[in-house]
Amino acid sequence: MSITIFGDPLLNPTLSGTQHGKNQTLLGIDNQDNFIAGDVDLITGHAKGGDDHLTGGNNNDSGSVDNEISGDTTNMSGSAQGGHDLLTGGNNSGSGTILNDLFGDAEATISGSAHGGNDLIIGGNNSGAGNVENQLFGDASTMSGSAHGGNDLIIGGNNSGSDSSSTFNGAVGDAFIMNGSAHGGNDLIIGGNNSGAGRVSNFLGGDAHAMADAAQGGNDTLSGGNNFGSGSAFNEIGGDATSTMADAAQGGNDTLSGGNNFGSGFASNEMGGDATSTMADAAHGGNDTLIGGSNFGSGNVATDMAGDAFGNMSDAAQGGNDTLSGGNNFGSGSAFNGMGGDTTSTMADAAHGGNDTLIGGSNFGSGNVANGMAGDASGNMSDAAHGGNDTLSGGNNFGSGNVHNDMEGDAFDTMSGSAHGGNDTLVGGSNYADGTLSNSVAGDAFEMSNFAHGGNDTLTGGNNYGVGSLENDLIGDAVFMSDHAQGGNDILIAGTANVNGTVANFMWGDAQVASGSSSGGRDTFIFKDNVATGETVGTNNYVEDFSQSQHDLIEFTGVTGVTSFANLSFDQVSGSTIIHAGADQVVLVGFTGTPTAHDFLIA
Repeated sequence: MSITIFGDPLLNPTLSGTQHGKNQTLLGIDNQDNFIAGDVDLITGHAKGGDDHLTGGNNNDSGSVDNEISGDTTNMSGSAQGGHDLLTGGNNSGSGTILNDLFGDAEATISGSAHGGNDLIIGGNNSGAGNVENQLFGDASTMSGSAHGGNDLIIGGNNSGSDSSSTFNGAVGDAFIMNGSAHGGNDLIIGGNNSGAGRVSNFLGGDAHAMADAAQGGNDTLSGGNNFGSGSAFNEIGGDATSTMADAAQGGNDTLSGGNNFGSGFASNEMGGDATSTMADAAHGGNDTLIGGSNFGSGNVATDMAGDAFGNMSDAAQGGNDTLSGGNNFGSGSAFNGMGGDTTSTMADAAHGGNDTLIGGSNFGSGNVANGMAGDASGNMSDAAHGGNDTLSGGNNFGSGNVHNDMEGDAFDTMSGSAHGGNDTLVGGSNYADGTLSNSVAGDAFEMSNFAHGGNDTLTGGNNYGVGSLENDLIGDAVFMSDHAQGGNDILIAGTANVNGTVANFMWGDAQVASGSSSGGRDTFIFKDNVATGETVGTNNYVEDFSQSQHDLIEFTGVTGVTSFANLSFDQVSGSTIIHAGADQVVLVGFTGTPTAHDFLIA
């Protein structure tokens, strides 16, 4: 059995001209299906919907309930204006199910120059053994023409039920589909939380499921749901689209925050600053801010995020200038952050990365943090794809646990075709306590092949200010270079340690393994002591591919007793050359030539 309720039945089916809907409070009936519209079936002309309060029916038994609620109407066109409505989904306390389809303004379409109202939409909760599904739309199912979304607040439903229970929230700030010149509102979307043994899943999009033509995203704020129990929270968040952006679609400048874990379970976050799937054609990403989820308990949190597209970027798609910050660990559990400045997958064709800033998560507890960071693509770069000029900073260790930072300036995997790396700055994380930290840093990619070209990058190792240990592996271009790949002219700066800790620096100006006709650039290796604070590079320094023919340089700065080339001394041991610079030592691995003053800079 179902019931249909219109808020203005005497005006139904159409509000037109300058008519104005009344402000209504409408309640669904429990344990049965409900269709509720705040005003009428169609609003057109300059008519305006009322400011309505609409609530779906609940389910407290083993059956199912379907609530379809629209704040104003089924369709809006012309210059119609939606009211400022409050929609609340039904709750489940039994072993059955509830489906809440809530539309802030129109269940079907908003077209022409119609404008959505500023609505508050709240999903239903689950406290039983059953399930709740909330499909929440800030404005409508489809927005086209010059339609404009309202500035909506959408809150997903929570789950506090048993281990077999779940709550699903699919929420978009404006519409399922946006095309034409439709413009999204500036929306706030908050995922539901899990406090039980069950699961909550949040699929959040700042504007739409898919955006095409000249659709424009709003400047939205999206927050994933948290886990407080032994169960789990899963968040998939797109700053603009939960699927694809194509044609000339433009992303807004959005802020995305992953869900946290406070319990013994886990939280998982997948975030794309603009799209959770692909960006193609001439789509352009906004300048977004993404913050990974943190762990405060004994469980775990994992975050994968991309500044623009969680899927592929192709054609002439352009990434925005984004800021990505990994989640931290404050407990005994762990936090993992996978970050791509533009995409977590591939960049191909003539796609271009933005100039992004990536900051790894830190450890403050007894657990662990792992950061995998790529300035542009967490997968591959191919064809004529071009990386942006990115800044990557590894996470630090302030606790008794461990931190590992794996950073590539452009692609986490391979660069091929004629892909070109940006001129990136990469800084390893530092250790401030009794734990351990390791930095694996490559200026461009894990592997470069074909005619790929590395950028001119600056790599700085992390420092050890504590009593633990730290290792820096710095690679100017890639772990593997083959075919006709070309390295950039890179600067590598060794990390330091105080008298209580240790540091080891392993440095390659170009590649760990070079083959084919690949060639390196002119690289500079810098060893800088800070005598005033007691931090030196020490004796565990290894330059693995020093080349006089490529005019590589070695620089010593601030080293006690070293003011000129004459203060250096050299030994050759087992096919390598050892440089003694005051109390510091650098090994040129595999180099058996004669060092000259032209190979060094002394400051």
